[in-house]
This record gives sequence, C-alpha cells and structure tokens, in this order.
Amino acid sequence: MYRKKLVIIVLLLNLLSMVACQSELATPTLQPGETEIPFESLFLDESGQNFQLTAEQEVAILRSPNDVIKLQSLISPEAFQKLQEVNFAQQRVVALFHVDVGGCSGFGVTIERLVRTRDILIVYANFWQPPSGGECAEEGLFSPYHFVLVPKEAMPPALSK
Repeated sequence: MYRKKLVIIVLLLNLLSMVACQSELATPTLQPGETEIPFESLFLDESGQNFQLTAEQEVAILRSPNDVIKLQSLISPEAFQKLQEVNFAQQRVVALFHVDVGGCSGFGVTIERLVRTRDILIVYANFWQPPSGGECAEEGLFSPYHFVLVPKEAMPPALSK
C-alpha cells in the first residue's frame, strides 16, 4: 500500500513538473517546409510619434535606399540614420509599426521571430498596449516600431529582389 502511494506521488510530481516547465514563450517547432530566418535588431523605438500611419499594425520590407526615404517622415532622425547605413546589396530590413489609434502612449512592438515558408515571410511579434480605462501618461498618436536586418539570401525570392 505504501509503495502504491509512493508511485502515485512520484507520477503526480513528474506530471506537475512537466506542466510547470512548459512556457507560452517557448520557441515553436518549425513545421515541414519552414525555415527560421536569422535577423539582427537595427532599431527599436517604443515611443515613435507620428500622424501619418493609419493601420493598427503595418509591416514593410525595405529593399533599397528609396524605401528608406519614403519612411523618413514616419521615423526618428536616429532611425533614419541607421537605415541609411544598411547595405541593401546584401541585406533587407523588416520594419514593423504598431499604431495607437486611441491617442495615448504606452503601446509597443517587438519582432521576436521570422520564419520563411516558400514565398511567404511570417513575422512573429509581441504587441502591447496600456490597460483600457487607465490614465494617459502622454497624449498624441504614437506608433512604436522595430526594424530588423535580414540577410538578402534568407528572404523569400519575391522579397529579396
């Protein structure tokens, strides 16, 4: 009887430890045909303020200096300078914006993972926002953004041209 109770307790402890070790933040397993794309964070702005973006989340692939010039009015001078230094012959930039249409600061975005499946680029990102009903620390239209560098050859063919 004692031995049976001990076995049940050990099994319950093992089950509990397996459940406790699982995390929502664990990197998901790649599916067949998927490839993890390496990237380097180029610029993260958690308080970008602009009045020109209209979508709640907007992603762009920057392939040339002309694409950088189109973003100049939407980003900080520091981010613009970093983008001007990119070697577009060898790299691409994935730019992800999170626009706060509510008029309050406290929104954010971070690119966490990039995965390629044939001709599709999947961007895994964390978006956060202030709690609803809270007071605004600062009012305005905020669009935090994150820019990451990706090797040109790692991008899907349609996005590497």
